[in-house]
Parts: sequence; C-alpha cells; structure tokens
Amino acid sequence: MTATDQRLWHRHCLQLERRAQAVRDPLAVARLHHQRGFVQAALLGDVAAAIQAWLEALATWPGHVPTLIALRDAALATDDHPLARRLFDAHLDVLNRPGADGRDAAEMYTFFAWVWLLRWPDADRAGVAIRRLDALAPEADGDVLAPLALPPADQILRLERCLAAGRAPWRLAALAELQLRSPRPGDVRALLVEAAAADPYAALRFVEHATAVDDARGRAEALEALARFCGPYKPVLRFLAGELWDLLLDDATRARAAFASTAEVAVDRMMRVKEAIRAARPLSRPGPLAEVMAALADDVAEDATFSGCLRVRAATLYAEAGDDERAWAHATA
Repeated sequence: MTATDQRLWHRHCLQLERRAQAVRDPLAVARLHHQRGFVQAALLGDVAAAIQAWLEALATWPGHVPTLIALRDAALATDDHPLARRLFDAHLDVLNRPGADGRDAAEMYTFFAWVWLLRWPDADRAGVAIRRLDALAPEADGDVLAPLALPPADQILRLERCLAAGRAPWRLAALAELQLRSPRPGDVRALLVEAAAADPYAALRFVEHATAVDDARGRAEALEALARFCGPYKPVLRFLAGELWDLLLDDATRARAAFASTAEVAVDRMMRVKEAIRAARPLSRPGPLAEVMAALADDVAEDATFSGCLRVRAATLYAEAGDDERAWAHATA
C-alpha cells in the first residue's frame, strides 16, 4: 500500500468516527465503529486500533455479532488471552436476550468451548460454555465436547440433566451411558439393546460393552444393530454377527438371517474389524483402547457412520486418559 493510500484510509477512519459521533441510532453507530475497525485491521494493519474500535461498537450496541466475531478472531490472532476472557465473561450473555437468534449464541459458545479446551485450557470456562450450549442447542456439539472438557462426575450430572429434559432421541442413549458410567453398572444390556436400535454411537458402545464382558449374544446383537446404520461396512458387521450366531451361539436361524445379505463381503474389511475386536477384548485402560478405536476409524474411513462413531469414542477415551491433544484431533476429524 502506498503512502497516499494509507493517508486516504486514515482519512476514511476519521470520517467514520465523526459520523458515529453524529448519528443517534445505536445500531448504526455500532456498525460505523465496526467498519472502522475493519479498515484499521485489514487495510492499515493496526490491530490494536481495530480492537479499540470494535470495543466501542460493543459499548454502543452490546451483542453486535459481527463485532464479537471480529474481536474473538483478533484475540486468537494476537494471542490476547485477557481479551478472550473479557469477551467470554462480559459480552456473550446479551446474545441470549429475547428476540436474539439462538444460533449466534450457540456458535459462539461452541467456539469458546474449543478455545478453553485447546488454546488456553480453562476447565471452568469450558464447563460454562458447554452448559450454556446444552441449554441453547441440545442437538449441537455438547455430546462431543462434554467428554473432553468435563470431569467424570460432571459428565454424569450432564447426562442426568439431559434425561430430566427428555432429550429425544438421545434419551435412551444417555440413560445407557449413565448406567455404564456408574460404579455398579449392573445389567445394562436391556437399555443398550433399546438405545442401539435408535443411535449408532449407542450401538458401538453396546459392541464395546458386550466385548468387555464376553457376552457373545450381546456382541452379535450389537453388531447387527450397528450394521443398520452403516454403509460399506454393513455386510462386514452382519457377517461377523452371523459367525457368532453360527459358531458360538448355535442359532442357525439367526445365522442364516445375518448371512443372507453378506454375499459379497470383502475379506480385508472383515479382518480389520475382527482384529480390532480381538485387540480390544483384553483392554481396560482408556489410552490403549482409544488407540484401537482410532486405528480402526482410519481403516474404515470409507464408511462415514462407522468411522465417525469410532472417532467420537476414541476422542472420549483419549480425554479420559488425559491426552487432550489426540482427543481434540479425533473429535474434530
């Protein structure tokens, strides 16, 4: 940019500031300050002046979404941790005012949940962001974020809140997960059967649980349940279920039904899943089990549903093992 161009843009900023002083409409004033901030940052390279202009915009019209986005991006770009805290603590609540678009607040809380998880780890603020996200948009990313950010006791409380709110269609899956996390899970099989019929992640958890307790019938039922949600790996999962019905459970009728739709099972695909189940069976610690899940997710990447469930589970297990970096990598893959 030439010196003449710089003078012209500085002059434009002064004009925007004078117009903001003359205008009476608060929203119009905020927009003028926001535009001045854009010119300062994008055209003149003066991020500090831009931040000041954007803060003036928020002082005039709290909750001005373009300005909030500009400030949060500037905070990350300049590594301004105090600015990020200031935005989160003092400027987001206004997005919940009557008439506001809840999607704006949900997006902002999702963004800051990741910020407090990864950029500037802050368990308290991450927990606040997730709770507010759950309240605004129960169908959003809270189910992915919670295992990464919340301690086990808080995860259980969150599941209980989801149940109390009757969050269909996740109610059965949440109830099964809550039972699995309890110190004495007892017989959770009936819950898992019902939850697995409606949710692929619950079906994967059913496979995992049945494998851990060496329940061959449960594993066969769980594999069939998971297969219903899958694409390229549907025949593989049904074939593995058929093997269990045939070789371990001596149920010829269920075996024939499982094998009926598996005429073209790719042997390499079948062996990938088989080896992963075999590797997972003796594991109890979350870190090694996460590695098995993550490796299988890579192997079955052509099946979006199957690999997606595996990645979410791997992320949860990595978080339980304290490996936040790999947890984030798999949660956002």
